[in-house]
Amino acid sequence: MIFIYLAMLIISVLFYILYKGVISFLVLVFVFAVPIVMLTMLLICRRKITAALRLENSRCTAGQSIPIAAELTNPTLIPVLNCEITFEITLASENSSEKIRINTPIFPRNMQRLSASFSSSHYGLVRCKMISVKIYDMLRLFRFKLPAKKLNHINCEAIILPKQIDLENTVSDYSDIGLESENYSAVKAGDDPSEIFSIRDYSDGDRMSRVHWKLTAKEDRLMVKDYSLALADSFFIAADTYIPPQFSGHSAEIYDTLAVMTTSISQLLCQNNARHIVGFFDDRSQEAEFIKVDEEGESITACVRLMMAGCCNKPSRLVNEILESGDQRRRYGHMICISAIYDAAYAEALICSGLACRYTFLICGGGADGTELAGDHANAEIVRIDPKNAAASLAALTL
Repeated sequence: MIFIYLAMLIISVLFYILYKGVISFLVLVFVFAVPIVMLTMLLICRRKITAALRLENSRCTAGQSIPIAAELTNPTLIPVLNCEITFEITLASENSSEKIRINTPIFPRNMQRLSASFSSSHYGLVRCKMISVKIYDMLRLFRFKLPAKKLNHINCEAIILPKQIDLENTVSDYSDIGLESENYSAVKAGDDPSEIFSIRDYSDGDRMSRVHWKLTAKEDRLMVKDYSLALADSFFIAADTYIPPQFSGHSAEIYDTLAVMTTSISQLLCQNNARHIVGFFDDRSQEAEFIKVDEEGESITACVRLMMAGCCNKPSRLVNEILESGDQRRRYGHMICISAIYDAAYAEALICSGLACRYTFLICGGGADGTELAGDHANAEIVRIDPKNAAASLAALTL
């Protein structure tokens, strides 16, 4: 359009030179005044127009279309014939971005809503940002960006939840190995003498050490105590989401495998009423998160929190937090460590810490180097997971 305007300007100047008079002068003044008027109108619009961005769905599945809504508000009487809106879509698991552009007019005294959509074949946190809103005058002589304070972002993060694998593995019961807990079963007796489950009449085979002598004397019949069953966190799922640089070409696929394994194992444990903890490191808060899970709703919460945390930027942050927590009295039946690579030093430190009775290291980054246990540990094993066939590898997992 600027070339058309320059042509009009040249013609109006030649017209004024060749045909001096009021009409040629007015035409020349009009052509000269148009850019000033356009610039003034555009500056007013730049100060008054606001834009807001929101995502319609905060949770969705891979491949599902995620709608974006942009709301443009123009309180002035000046129309904007061309506005270019640029969105940036970032997938946290591979730290890559994609841009979407929309061109639209902005009508005067109006609030209009524009819609676009995108989808992701990978899991994790997706961030959407309106990086620029450019407005043009009618002749496209001038262009301005709306100030950052005029761009509002509302609910601009979406979670792409992983599709879980339906597992039917047998889950071991670690309730009788002396795991510490502050919670006790309301329906099943156990061997924890710190809490009494019930008092009943004596039966053949009951231990005399469990006789309640005061109540026996009062009731004039033998009464025995049943101890409580401690509801301990039998499993610890430690998801190390650090993806090494050598996997940068397919980091999203590895992260997908990590997410699927973590959520699928957690779901299996919930189905078998096995209390457990899901642990991971959140780079945004720079803290490790440990989520207690004893029902399916909490398993979904743990999955969402894991997706929001995204990839860790340094190796073994979670393992360091576990080893440095100082809670040496707490023990688990089975610690399941899920990571892209195997670190023999940290594996040895975990095993020697005595935090669990069994250790399983699930490695899903590919390759076969450095996957031997540093010492002779009968209670630990390394399982290499094929990212393309994780279901078969998990189906053979011993819990």
